[in-house]
Amino acid sequence: MSAVSLMELIDKVQKKKLKLDPDPVGWWNHHVRLLGFSVLPLRPRHVEKLWLLPPHHRDATERLLIAQAMAEGIPLVSSAAALRQYSLDVVW
Repeated sequence: MSAVSLMELIDKVQKKKLKLDPDPVGWWNHHVRLLGFSVLPLRPRHVEKLWLLPPHHRDATERLLIAQAMAEGIPLVSSAAALRQYSLDVVW
């Protein structure tokens, strides 16, 4: 689980597109513990990878997730069809 996903949850709650109880941080921490996930932090090398990404779309959060997955050599779990344009393993 990427820390970038927490960033996206916070953004969606602040924009009133999503409601999480008690709040996005509490919800995130509870579910990470409950499901036994480990959290991948955002590192400089992940952000640096953005430089090499082709501009297939402009969603900054998705681009960070793509760059992170590529830098780590791990699959990305998403239903977003636009992600299939990149050279990475997308699961969903």
